[in-house]
Amino acid sequence: MAYELHGLVTLDEAAQEGAQVLGGVTVSRLQQGYSLLPGPTAGRPHDELPTGWPFGHLTSRWREAAIALSHTAAIAYVECEFHGGAGWQFAVVWEAGQTVLGPLGGDKVTAAGYHRPASQWPINAALRRLGVRTAGGLDEFDHLGLGRHRRTGRWIGTR
Repeated sequence: MAYELHGLVTLDEAAQEGAQVLGGVTVSRLQQGYSLLPGPTAGRPHDELPTGWPFGHLTSRWREAAIALSHTAAIAYVECEFHGGAGWQFAVVWEAGQTVLGPLGGDKVTAAGYHRPASQWPINAALRRLGVRTAGGLDEFDHLGLGRHRRTGRWIGTR
């Protein structure tokens, strides 16, 4: 089965502000007072080509919006794709207009698994930097509920 996600994760208040700044973006509520702004998605109005390595989907408009929003609350851009157990993930965190973590990632995950514990995976590290807490054996990604949808497009229109 395939899984892909790309979007911004931040506190609910900053996500609401981000939806206004980016125009027409869905705010999808997660756990612990965080939200996901799914995208950017090709074909959506106002989204240009991605900025390039290491991110395959992050556009300059979304990056600039994230940096501006980071003055309200720390914000992470997360991106991952998995197919048949193999894939990759990247993450970066901005706070107060500055990059405070990353970009992280680039290690390819094979069907045999990642070569390091889940706590060191780029997205979990970024979520931990935001302040996401874990409990009950779940990592940060699962604790927020980011596995709820297998495709970024499924988050669009989800509250």
